[in-house]
Order: sequence, then C-alpha cells, then structure tokens
Amino acid sequence: MYQRVFYTKFVALENKQKIICCYDLDTRKHGKYLQKAEIVITQPSKKSYSNVECIVLTAPLYEKEIIQYLREDGFSGEILTSVECR
Repeated sequence: MYQRVFYTKFVALENKQKIICCYDLDTRKHGKYLQKAEIVITQPSKKSYSNVECIVLTAPLYEKEIIQYLREDGFSGEILTSVECR
C-alpha cells in the first residue's frame, strides 16, 4: 500500500514516466500493476537490473534488508532510501 501512495501522490509526472517496474519479493504481486499505472510488479533479478540505473525504496522498515538483498543479488546501481527522497 505504501508504494502506491508514494507513487501516485509524490512523484512528478516527468519522473513517473521514467519508472520501468516495481520490484517486490511477494510472489502474489508478480504480474500485477501499481494502482493507476502501467508499471508491472516483478521479482528483482540480475537479468532485470541491466536497464535499471536507480532503485527507489518505499519500505522504510525494511530498507537495510532490501539493500543487502539487492547488493548480494548483483545490483550495482544507485539505491535511494525513503529519507533521501524527502
């Protein structure tokens, strides 16, 4: 839910167009879309990272674990936390 609120209310239109996907480890969400958007929810993977410059985290309670997972899984781009996006 937090991801949807963040996306629809706080991201400028020109930046919304740059969002290519939403990563989530919850397999029940895979293949679905963010509310009011054509952004598909998918599992993070090395293959999908090739076109990603930056990942914006929207789960402040789990940021340390998510960052560790992404780095161990091979993502080498920029990761922005909720604090950095304020």
